[in-house]
Amino acid sequence: MSYQAVIRDESGALLKNSNVDLKIIIRKGTIKGSSVYEETHQAITNKNGLLSLEIGTGSIDKGFFNEINWSQGLFFIETLADLNGNSNYKINGISQMLSVPYALHAKSADSFTGIITPSQMPDFYTADQVDDILKEINTVEGVTQSLNSNKNSLTITGGNSVSFEGWDTNAADDFDGDYSSLTGAPKVYTQDEVDAFKTEIMKDVEAN
Repeated sequence: MSYQAVIRDESGALLKNSNVDLKIIIRKGTIKGSSVYEETHQAITNKNGLLSLEIGTGSIDKGFFNEINWSQGLFFIETLADLNGNSNYKINGISQMLSVPYALHAKSADSFTGIITPSQMPDFYTADQVDDILKEINTVEGVTQSLNSNKNSLTITGGNSVSFEGWDTNAADDFDGDYSSLTGAPKVYTQDEVDAFKTEIMKDVEAN
């Protein structure tokens, strides 16, 4: 699970390009609930004081991340930091885990066991029954309607007709589906072009 935080010292200043020891605690039920998982990380902040890591990949102090039962109610994540990188944790924070971790619990819906009784099944129509329903819908005063087309019109029995007189029948000048064939179309960039552009921007940002 990805985790990011902007690290500030006790005076509120950004802690830039610094070693930080971080302890992660997952608590169950309340902010003071029992700890179900604990791990530590040694991380480095960037020039903006941003720290990034993956929860579940640190040095484990308690429990196993992949064994947390997310279906058992509320969970809270507590973080403790040592800004000097000496595992002497002084700054801490805690917040409720809202949605991202619970996507792990959704895997339990991949399969199920048990028996479905006939009374639990919905009613279905067979293909033949659907055909009969459509025939009934298409019948006017007991006569099945027919859809007929000729060179210049389309008609339905007992209904209206559509004339094709004056319609464009020259397929040669139709749009071929190629974006480059459009007139006055705005310039678009491929994913590779955008990625290359982003890489150049990031290089300039890091250089400054």
